[in-house]
Amino acid sequence: MKNRLFAFVNLIGIWLSSSTYADVPEQNLDVSGVTAVSITGDASSIHFTTLASTAYRASIVSRRSGWFSFFSECRNGGELRVDNGTLYIDVAPSSWMDSSECTVEINANLPSGNSISINQSALLAKLDGDFSSITIASKAGDLSFEGHASNVSVKGEAIKARLVFDRVDRDENIDFDARALDVYLVIGHGAPISYTVAAIASFIDSSLANIPDSKPSINIKGSYVRATIR
Repeated sequence: MKNRLFAFVNLIGIWLSSSTYADVPEQNLDVSGVTAVSITGDASSIHFTTLASTAYRASIVSRRSGWFSFFSECRNGGELRVDNGTLYIDVAPSSWMDSSECTVEINANLPSGNSISINQSALLAKLDGDFSSITIASKAGDLSFEGHASNVSVKGEAIKARLVFDRVDRDENIDFDARALDVYLVIGHGAPISYTVAAIASFIDSSLANIPDSKPSINIKGSYVRATIR
């Protein structure tokens, strides 16, 4: 009896993996002429790169990610379009079931120098490459960035961020404004920096001297802040 039960469970597992976790068809666009990206709408997982050795394309797909996705189809991930050099991505609103069982994934390899604007309810973003600016507004966000951007602005309620600059051009402005903020910032390269922190409660650990009017310029505002600067 026990062997029959295990065999039945195994069959269910095979059936689920082969049929119920299939992806919603992916949208895919050529973005070789894009100079700016604007993302709005519901929550998503984002991964951007700026690799010259790879085709410049962007995609959006909604993937099943939990047990209860067996009971309903994931929605269409949203709209993906290019207009006058700007890639617009509008993530579709989720249903009560989709909110925890389906994940919208946005992937793009962009030409260097793009400006990135993200305004979403929640996000998980990994940005690797050379961008002109990064502007993020989100109630809850987890941001990982490695590369370069002259301007970085992040606003939200609860933000976790890790920023690693691979070069310093002495024109960088980095701004955080969040109710709860945990940020790890690597400037390196022996660059002088200036920073200001305005918070109700904060823990700041910086191995770099704070030299007024220097750039990169870092401005941090929040209620509860933990910041590490290297």
